[in-house]
Amino acid sequence: MKHSYSAGFFDGEGSCSVKKEGRKFLVRVSLGSTDKNIIEAIKIKYKGHIRCVSYDNPKWSDRYDWITGSRNGYLFLKKVIKYLRIKKDIATLCIRFQEECIIGKSGDRKAFVEESRRLNRRGK
Repeated sequence: MKHSYSAGFFDGEGSCSVKKEGRKFLVRVSLGSTDKNIIEAIKIKYKGHIRCVSYDNPKWSDRYDWITGSRNGYLFLKKVIKYLRIKKDIATLCIRFQEECIIGKSGDRKAFVEESRRLNRRGK
């Protein structure tokens, strides 16, 4: 699987954000599909884990989510960033957060969370 394909899939079916969970700040990257094979291929290439979401409605297919955190999410975003169109701004923010706040141990973590929320807001 090429990084360009992963980027296109992520642009259409993925998300990333800077979050605060408890006392920790982190990058969360995820991708969802009803095609288990594609999600497994993403996991093999970029690490992370898979969650299956089942629905009570028999007409709905199970959904498989690939989820990864700060380090692997950062590595994934660095590999696909040049191919992104729709999610380039939020991916750039997540990369900057990881580089400035986690690797560099500086930066305003709360400002990154707020900017992440703004970029991910629906109905812009």
